[in-house]
Amino acid sequence: MTVDATSKQWWDDYDDVVWAEFARFISDESNATAIKAFHGHLIDGLFQTQRYAEAVIRTIPLQNRSPKSIERLVAVRLRRQWQVLERAHRAPIEVVLDEAVLRRAIGGREVLREQLQHLMSVARQPGIDLYILPFTAGYFPAVDFYLHRSEQYGRRARWSLYTENELETVGTRDDPFVVELMLMLWEKIRQHSLDSDASLCLIEQVIRQLDNDMVLQLPNSSAAMPQ
Repeated sequence: MTVDATSKQWWDDYDDVVWAEFARFISDESNATAIKAFHGHLIDGLFQTQRYAEAVIRTIPLQNRSPKSIERLVAVRLRRQWQVLERAHRAPIEVVLDEAVLRRAIGGREVLREQLQHLMSVARQPGIDLYILPFTAGYFPAVDFYLHRSEQYGRRARWSLYTENELETVGTRDDPFVVELMLMLWEKIRQHSLDSDASLCLIEQVIRQLDNDMVLQLPNSSAAMPQ
């Protein structure tokens, strides 16, 4: 079902925090019949927990950093998740994350652990494929990016490219040549990534390492006990 660009959409209620380019991204995402993404810095926004999303948004140098604006940006992210993930069985989502993303303690270790547990749960849903690009794969020069496929009756399917930088500014590239290059790059990155099962095993391994680190940081209560 295609969203009517002339009718009021849910993100219009957040026009104080959703700028025009981001609104176009959300609209395209809502209409996409397939989504591919690569992230080398953060967990994909569609997979973030509320606490992880809050921690991420607090680091962005916004013009308005009031608690209310942060709360509304988090609400937009969670609403996107609800809109997109519930139809993943008919609009598949494929995401590649760099291994570094799993180990970057956004919001602290407890928030990261919660996030990784949630990531495993989401990755098991029908229509969602998650791949981890391991450190052993080497370096791939790529910004974080999304590729959205849209289909209209009587027309050939087309892909749109959206990129993100450290400010989370969404940039759009409609040049077919550039889009095709990024499709090829995404496929190359995926080929060097772990498959879905191995990716989940790596996430479990990172969670165990976090658990061990947190145990080691606990006070040694036995030392305070009378002998």
